[in-house]
Amino acid sequence: MERRGPQSALIIVLAALFLLTPNLRARAAGEAQSQRTLPAVHASPPPLIDGDLSDAAWKSAAVTSGFADEFTRSTNIDQTEACLCYDDQAIYVAFLCCDAQPAAIVAREIRRDANFQGEDTVTFLLDPFNSRRDGDINWFTVNALGTCRAWLAGGRAQKPEWQGDWTAAARRTDTGWTAEMRIPWQMVNFPAGDGARQMGINFLRRQERTKVVSHWSYLGTRYRYELQGAWPGVAPPRTAFRPTLSLLPYSAPGYTLGRGRRLRGGLDARFALTPELTAVATASPDFASVEQAVAGIEFSRGERFLPETRPFFLEGRDTLDTSGGSRWGQAFFSRRIPEFDVGAKVYGRLGSKSTIGFLGTLDFGHRFDMVARLARDMGPNSYIGGYLVQRTLPGDHNTILGVNESVRRGNWSLRSHLARSLGDQAGGNAISGSVRWDTDCLGAELGYTHVDPDFRAANGFVPFVDYRGWNANIRYHSEWRSGLLQSLSLFAGTQNQDRIDGRFFRQLHDFSGFIQTRSDWGFRFGWSGGRFEDERDSEFSLGFTKNLSNRFRRWGIGYSFGTRANRPISFLTPQCTFRILGGWDMGISASFLSHVEKHQQIIFSLNRELDAHRALGGQIIAIDGRATFFVSYRISGGRGMETYFLIGDPDPNRRPLQHRLLTKFVWPM
Repeated sequence: MERRGPQSALIIVLAALFLLTPNLRARAAGEAQSQRTLPAVHASPPPLIDGDLSDAAWKSAAVTSGFADEFTRSTNIDQTEACLCYDDQAIYVAFLCCDAQPAAIVAREIRRDANFQGEDTVTFLLDPFNSRRDGDINWFTVNALGTCRAWLAGGRAQKPEWQGDWTAAARRTDTGWTAEMRIPWQMVNFPAGDGARQMGINFLRRQERTKVVSHWSYLGTRYRYELQGAWPGVAPPRTAFRPTLSLLPYSAPGYTLGRGRRLRGGLDARFALTPELTAVATASPDFASVEQAVAGIEFSRGERFLPETRPFFLEGRDTLDTSGGSRWGQAFFSRRIPEFDVGAKVYGRLGSKSTIGFLGTLDFGHRFDMVARLARDMGPNSYIGGYLVQRTLPGDHNTILGVNESVRRGNWSLRSHLARSLGDQAGGNAISGSVRWDTDCLGAELGYTHVDPDFRAANGFVPFVDYRGWNANIRYHSEWRSGLLQSLSLFAGTQNQDRIDGRFFRQLHDFSGFIQTRSDWGFRFGWSGGRFEDERDSEFSLGFTKNLSNRFRRWGIGYSFGTRANRPISFLTPQCTFRILGGWDMGISASFLSHVEKHQQIIFSLNRELDAHRALGGQIIAIDGRATFFVSYRISGGRGMETYFLIGDPDPNRRPLQHRLLTKFVWPM
């Protein structure tokens, strides 16, 4: 009886969430259009990219409108007009954005590839293979200052010589704002061959004042890419592609306290093998100037996950994703690979339906790591893939073989994942499967996981082994276009798992919610609890944030309290970010944990974007009275040589810390 009480409470919560869904039917008869078509038009001459839409090219380009609110499906919003054309060198896109209150248009970021959270933006989506899969879609976003941000299919480093030097411009008008883009054919992978073909496209706009995201070809809030628009008759010139080798040699003289002077050099290379396939190599890579994520001090029974920040591993990362939606973890976690001497990777597509990825690194005489993955599209919403992960050390060899699949039909999706570990101290399996139902407002999932005691993924991220059991969750999200509330999100989940031999492992439950108001306040609340082996948990959490969408004036606090592992716990997290002194961005975040022991962490950062390519900044991190810092100056993000100066250590997780003076110069060739 003791183990059934929380489940009964959760069932009541889930039932209450279902009662919040009547507005789903009310919105069913919207005005949105999906699977729209826009003809291909050849531009002659091409437009000048300056934000002025009076060029002759736009008068003859394909023009469309009828954008619909992402959530309400209504076209009764400030409308947007999009123009599209191309020539043998590039794709040209224009947006005319009407706004009833043009003075309220928000644009702040000037640095290329910055995060445009809380800003007015327009986005062009290009699916060259017309696969209608999210992993094959390129995103090109521009804010109302003309600042660019791109996400390219497969992932790509941000150096323009590697990413591609696309350009954009924007202008304010009396009725809103305009934007133009020029996207060279050379920067996107597209199917080889001559003649016209159909590509997938879409146009999106975000209006910060109303918080409305609108779609030209309506995808829904779940972004169902099978509903994207079509661009038939486009003929990318065969001459647009040529095998291209790009080199980035670097030199990094420096001084490390206790180790003396050093002079290090190396080389990064990128080779476009075909329009669909890319190779990347590195020799003597240097990540000393790469700022690392900071590990938190919150209560955790398992290993904390930290994101990868090293550019070599970010290039083409999506083709090497081995997680496959599994709940047991991922077979390949690139942060497991420390410094190495040489590395190489190949990623892209083999034909129109197969995706390939390979990565290998070698530390001479000591270590070899590799991961390879092949996936085959079974339709726009389905795939099957297999992978191999290896780590070889003297006296220690580990291999993971895995296969996963994902199938979606309408609102229903099915996922499964099987992995087998081989080598020293290994031999077990990890298995997971789930069925999920999703609409724009409501989603539910039921899953099962089985991980053997001897499953070992030496280069993976697997927090726990030796368990089997079920998990379930349900989510709800709603938005309003008037009134006090902007949006409401609710989530409830449960997991009930035993050890493989039948002993109890864990029965955990959680419920959380988030409310955003029209005045840009955010409120968080939640509860999590249950039993983990012989330990009991029951923890409540509350928090708020002011100026949620404006990182230049944001502040807030979070607080959680209750019981973790049979002990009282409290966790306080104040934070703020402000723009001060005419352009300096200051951030302060702190964490204070009181549990079995007391810990504290304070992070202070101060940065200034001098222009689109130059930045000065630094950070101080104090953990339990032990502090580290770094100060940096960079010239990067544009074409030509990049320069970095650094004092301190940008990796606060390193033990021991390395206090250094470092300079780094990168020359593109």
